[in-house]
This record gives sequence, C-alpha cells and structure tokens, in this order.
Amino acid sequence: LVVVPLAQSDEKRQRAAYPGLDLAVDHRRVEDIAPDSAPGWLADALKPAD
Repeated sequence: LVVVPLAQSDEKRQRAAYPGLDLAVDHRRVEDIAPDSAPGWLADALKPAD
C-alpha cells in the first residue's frame, strides 16, 4: 500500500481516498512505483541492480 496524490491515484487500485487531504491509498506492485516519484529512502531500493 502506498499513499499518493489523489490526482495520481489509479481508480482500479485505490483502496481509500481522502479528498480533504488530496491524497489516496493505492495497492500497487513495487515495480509500478516510479523511482523518481518515490521518497529517497525508497527510491534507492527501486533502482535496477547493476
């Protein structure tokens, strides 16, 4: 589960929406999380191994 901006939420994967906070909770596969939009602590783990 990941928290994403409401505008970037995928309706098919959305588990909860918080319009007042402009956030949503989506159920996403790790490979579907873009490394450039992930927080630093997660972005490094999402980069392909050399």
